[in-house]
Amino acid sequence: SKVKFKPIVNFDWVPKYYHGNLVVGHVNQIYLAYVLTCKTGGNVRVTNRKTSQRALLKNFSGAVVDISFVTSDRVILGIVDAIGNLFVYEFFEGTGEKLTEKLLANCLRPATWQPAVYHRLVWCSFIGDDDKSQMSSSSPQNDDEADNLLDDSLMLILTHNELAELWHLDLLNRIYGNTQLNPDETKSGYYLINSHTKPIIDAAFSPDATAVATASLDGMVKFFQVNMSDSNIPKCLHHWMPHDGRPISFIYFLDDHKNKNPELVHII
Repeated sequence: SKVKFKPIVNFDWVPKYYHGNLVVGHVNQIYLAYVLTCKTGGNVRVTNRKTSQRALLKNFSGAVVDISFVTSDRVILGIVDAIGNLFVYEFFEGTGEKLTEKLLANCLRPATWQPAVYHRLVWCSFIGDDDKSQMSSSSPQNDDEADNLLDDSLMLILTHNELAELWHLDLLNRIYGNTQLNPDETKSGYYLINSHTKPIIDAAFSPDATAVATASLDGMVKFFQVNMSDSNIPKCLHHWMPHDGRPISFIYFLDDHKNKNPELVHII
């Protein structure tokens, strides 16, 4: 039998190593997003493979260095450009040939920030437990239950060279109610991690959303506790040098995201 191929993207990227994603697919296997380069910087094309509806996102500062879809049913795309500006859009079926997009969150950096290639955007692939799923279907009885109703799939880590920001977009939206994010004015729903000596190459959330791991060119993998309702600096739970100080390029929690079992041991 023969394997048939159907081209979806026909674009010639500059042949070099990219730390971030240029092409990503949504978990529903319907939506696709990819980065385009132009004279003024970068654009992002989003397309629905079934309806052929499309959207084109523009006005980024320089090249787009990483894009990523959330792992939930909602079609939400995160984008980071070379300056480190964050853009988060949600997409809906529109009319005619165009998708409808809605800006959910935006964080613009000061003019003093310089372009860099070491920006990564990673969403939390949250695996909930039965108790939390049941609680989500009823009204919260107290503040603790209200916290449990937060959508942890809207938590992301955004890296800038050796720094890492943790953002919980659902919590931020409930507290501040606007799309413009400002780290200097954010007291809850935001963390800054400054623990590496060289740029962070990759990051990953534990599937229960209680910890995050960062991997750096300094050869270290570090694990931090995540508690977005706590305004203190994230606690470093453990650090690990797996390759005698050689740079780390990729990390991943080996949990089964299709057959969810919260009792699985997290392995990296």
